[in-house]
Amino acid sequence: MVGSDIAPLGPMAVTEINKMFDWAEKQPNGMILFIDEADAFLRSRKGNDISEYMRHSINSFLYRTGTPSERVILVMATNNPEQLDEAIHDRIDEVVGFTKPNENERRIMLFHYLVQYCQPPKTPSEKAKFLYKYPRSIYHGKKLIQM
Repeated sequence: MVGSDIAPLGPMAVTEINKMFDWAEKQPNGMILFIDEADAFLRSRKGNDISEYMRHSINSFLYRTGTPSERVILVMATNNPEQLDEAIHDRIDEVVGFTKPNENERRIMLFHYLVQYCQPPKTPSEKAKFLYKYPRSIYHGKKLIQM
């Protein structure tokens, strides 16, 4: 899920959070819940810029994550960890930071992408499959990249 999906729910946010955790706990093989942009709805309650509905949704989230679970693993991502509520930080077991890649790392990622996704078809049957899959490539000039 994306944290920014919770904020617009207003009074329904608590209900939806509870539904999500109930659903995750019922999965037969367990569940990994990934929340991207967690700071969008789990930001600090100390400021005046947070609505009462958001306070309730944070409290509901804290209640649902208050005890360890062997059924549900929660993974959160944020670009602004300092904006997370202090109580959320208490629920986090591991923090993994990712810095922006440097120029050489970007070059490696780009090369990896080009090799994996942009290899030109070599045989006539591969070329036919490519043209069948991307028929507009003929009209829009999509190039077959040679490495």
